[in-house]
Amino acid sequence: MKAEFEGSGFTGAHLPGNSMRGWQTPAVLREQVRLALAEDARVVYAYYDGIDKVAHPHGLHGPFFTTELRDTDRLVSELLDIVPRDGALVVTADHGHVEVGPDQIREVDVDSRLVRRLAGESRFRSVYARTNKQKALYEACMEAHGEESWVFTREELFDDGWLGEGGPVHHHRRVGDVVLAPFADIGFADPATPRENNMASRHGSLTEREMLVPLLAAPGRA
Repeated sequence: MKAEFEGSGFTGAHLPGNSMRGWQTPAVLREQVRLALAEDARVVYAYYDGIDKVAHPHGLHGPFFTTELRDTDRLVSELLDIVPRDGALVVTADHGHVEVGPDQIREVDVDSRLVRRLAGESRFRSVYARTNKQKALYEACMEAHGEESWVFTREELFDDGWLGEGGPVHHHRRVGDVVLAPFADIGFADPATPRENNMASRHGSLTEREMLVPLLAAPGRA
């Protein structure tokens, strides 16, 4: 993974007990994979964020995204040349993208007397209710945004398994009383994070384009 992630809480949570090899450029990523394989590693996990980094500010069309796709394709080909013939390279992603620019951002259009605060991100916006206003907030969100978004209560998200099975109680408290997950090509603004509104492409909702990602595999060529 990128060198700056070494020692972070997130790296420790999802890759415990593994040997971390940091990279700064695609060339270093490639060489770190080569070194790991030379030391007889059975499985090497490499995370490359170029496509995501380009898509967010520039969208899914145009020369920036197309050039990044070519560069990523070249990186995959170079990794195939490193992986031995009795091994395989598997390529997948953690999410898809939806092209939603600044002009497609909406305000959460409910009475402010129902809302304590917002959190999450534009395609999965948590809305926290004021005391004893949970039911009224859910009904207001359904009326205002039910034709363009899935509107969940916190209980529905957990009970229906959208966030996995069970989970610690403190995870429940981190999710809003109501969650807006658009199926239309829109996002919901949070005044506390105005820079988020400038992105050209986003992810986080439950559409097929965001949740269903390809998985490709090929034998190594070394």
